[in-house]
Amino acid sequence: FAVERDVSGGSTVVAKAEGRAGVRVTTAVGDRFPFSAPAIMQAFEAWTPPADLERLIQRHGLQQFTENTVTDPDELHKLLVQVRRDGFSRSVRQFDMAQGAAAAPIFDAKGRASLVLCTLAFSSELNEQNVVEVGTKLRDSAERLTQRTGGVSPYERSDPAAASG
Repeated sequence: FAVERDVSGGSTVVAKAEGRAGVRVTTAVGDRFPFSAPAIMQAFEAWTPPADLERLIQRHGLQQFTENTVTDPDELHKLLVQVRRDGFSRSVRQFDMAQGAAAAPIFDAKGRASLVLCTLAFSSELNEQNVVEVGTKLRDSAERLTQRTGGVSPYERSDPAAASG
């Protein structure tokens, strides 16, 4: 599914696709996520200037959804370095103990994350063993969408120094 930021500081699902068979975790267009929903927030905010991110955290807070949710700002900043390096975020049992997620930003013409692609699944299906593979595929799709919509990526994946910034 794809989400965009809404006026509350949270995110709203604006598009979705899913398989038709089997039991699955799903969202609907119009569903909302709070600001600090881990995978989505990290994908949106990894490229936000630190002072701007601090203001957002002060305004919206970092909600603890499960015992695995990162709510310490210093730990969050470390995670965001990894998100910038990898090009995607991951959340396994951080929003809900039964869920895993990966998310990747789609950038606009000014290099800002304007949408986030996210996949959500049961944590028995999307977990520590496969989240990198899933996140990499999601990142590659988001990069293609960025290019096809005239967006500009704020980093070059071939330059490790730029990606780790």
